[in-house]
Amino acid sequence: ACIQTLKKSASEADRAYVTKDRIRTLLRNPQIYKNRPEIKENLVGLQRAMGDYRVDIAIPGHFKETLVGILLLGEKLSRRLFTRTEISFFQTLVHDAAIAVKTSEYHERLIERNLELEERLKEIERLRKKEQETAERAVQQAERAVTDLKAKVADPALYDGTGANAK
Repeated sequence: ACIQTLKKSASEADRAYVTKDRIRTLLRNPQIYKNRPEIKENLVGLQRAMGDYRVDIAIPGHFKETLVGILLLGEKLSRRLFTRTEISFFQTLVHDAAIAVKTSEYHERLIERNLELEERLKEIERLRKKEQETAERAVQQAERAVTDLKAKVADPALYDGTGANAK
């Protein structure tokens, strides 16, 4: 929610990542949240969370419009600010990681669906086998009935009229 809030309030170039300084700047500009107090609440919450976890920069990883994850970077050992080149590298890294995560999710779903299809095919085969057995029994019963009928027609004296053999 916090990243979404920042997306709505930050420029296109700045919304690809969030820094503590950027949040401070946004909080100093009441025009951003004048009629939307939840934006200020989200910014304050994000600022607090970044402070608690000693995060200097947060870079969201999106796949299409879905937020997949956020890369949180603390202060550099050199205590220098991140350069545009470094930030660009991390943005690329997060983007690639988001694609990898979604690809993995899609692959997992594909495996699950394949297993479901295999189970359905087994059920279809079981039903076909049962259908085949039922058809075979029906054919055998029909053949017996035809044989009995032929015998009855050939020698009616062998039967007592109930369908049972008189002998």
